[in-house]
Amino acid sequence: GGSIYLTTGGLEGNGTIGANGSDGGNNAADEGGGGGGGRVAVYYTTGSTTGLALTAYGGAAGFINNADNAAAGTVYTKAAASTYGDLIVDNNSLTVDEVTGAVTPLTGTTTYNAVTVSNSGFARYASTSVTMPDLTATSSGVFEVPTGVNFASSTSLTWGNGGTIIENGTFNTDSNFTVP
Repeated sequence: GGSIYLTTGGLEGNGTIGANGSDGGNNAADEGGGGGGGRVAVYYTTGSTTGLALTAYGGAAGFINNADNAAAGTVYTKAAASTYGDLIVDNNSLTVDEVTGAVTPLTGTTTYNAVTVSNSGFARYASTSVTMPDLTATSSGVFEVPTGVNFASSTSLTWGNGGTIIENGTFNTDSNFTVP
C-alpha cells in the first residue's frame, strides 16, 4: 500500500488520498494474495478532513486456491489544535482471515483521541498498554485486545452494527459502553 505523510497549513475540499494495497493476480503467472494496505497520515492546522476520502484498504486475493485477502492499513489524522489524533482501520468490506495473520497490528504504548475499526477492518493491539477516549467497532470491524494487554477507554466504547470486540487481555472502561 505504501505511505502518504501530509503536513499542511490548510486542508479543504473533496477528493481521495489513498495508500491501498493492490489485488492479487488472476492468471497463472501472477496469482496470489492481495497486498496490504499502507499508511495515510494527515497533519493539518486549519480546515478538516471531512470532505476527503482517506483510504488504506487491503487488496483482494487472486483466484488461486488458498490465497488470502490482505489487511487494511491505517489512516491517521491530527489537527494542530488537538493533543492526540484519530486512527481509522477500514478494509472497504474486504474480509480477512485472522488465523493467517491478515490483521492490522497496532503497536507501541500510544494514546489516540479516537479509534474506529470498520468495514471488515481487523485491528489487533500488540503492545502492553493502549489508551483512547473513544473506540468504535462497527460494520463488521474487529478490535482485539490480546492476552497480557491492558486496554483503557475513558469516554466512549461503541460496539455496533456487526462490530466485534475480542477481549483476551484486561479491558477497562469507566463511562459509556454502547451495545446495540
